[in-house]
Amino acid sequence: RCNRKLPSTWIMAGKDVKVLGAWPSPFVMRARIALNIKSVDYEFLEETFGAKSELLLKSNPVHKKIPVLIHADKPVCESLVIVQYIDEVWASGPSILPSDPYERAVARFWAAYIDDKVRFLTSAWPSPYANRVQIALKLKSIEYELLEDAMTGKSEHLLKSNPIYKKIPVLIHNGNLIRESHIILEYIDEVWTNGPSIIPSGHGERADARFWAAYKLLPALIGTVRIEREEKKTGIQEVHKALSLLEDAFVKCSKGKAFFGGDCIGLELCGYSIDA
Repeated sequence: RCNRKLPSTWIMAGKDVKVLGAWPSPFVMRARIALNIKSVDYEFLEETFGAKSELLLKSNPVHKKIPVLIHADKPVCESLVIVQYIDEVWASGPSILPSDPYERAVARFWAAYIDDKVRFLTSAWPSPYANRVQIALKLKSIEYELLEDAMTGKSEHLLKSNPIYKKIPVLIHNGNLIRESHIILEYIDEVWTNGPSIIPSGHGERADARFWAAYKLLPALIGTVRIEREEKKTGIQEVHKALSLLEDAFVKCSKGKAFFGGDCIGLELCGYSIDA
């Protein structure tokens, strides 16, 4: 039995420390690890992905994101800010940041680098391929910078990023270049697992999602615009046929639920399926 007297901050922590978050989030996990290192008791208030509680909106009205640390009824937002706050308030536990000012600066730099809160997307706003990727990034609550490419030309940046096909979109993350919209979607879904799932977990359902993501509807749509008037009727019939196939596939794959992937959004973002 240990008779050691605990610091008063440890004793009161369980009553006045709360964490708003969701367990799969690496940002939430960072804050919880810091609290555990300091032996701080806290109450974990689980947030549901896709919904924002009234307490979250009140505690973080600017970004409306997790995690939020609530200490003595005062909210602290952003995981890096929270970790530094924990380190300063509960100084009696093991140090998280170095004491040397320069080393602290280096630690903050690399923590921000790991977060990589800015993702670059070479895109053009009318492109459905780019729209598909932007929707996926928003679903995962990922901040990014949009580098717009002209529809009538190809920038040097695009040619360097995608020298094979010279097409948009291109996702640039941590210096890695990811090309082709359906490949980008799977990359986003695998890297940022803390948001809503985009593709199903079952092998069969995933195969179906990939198949319909490669279903080429866009060429038929473009054809109805480019062909001569006398051929337009045939072109429109081809579009109707393609849409009918896609609608039948949606009924089968969705299993009566809201999305192409059932409970998951599916690779067929933007309401139709196109191969980039």
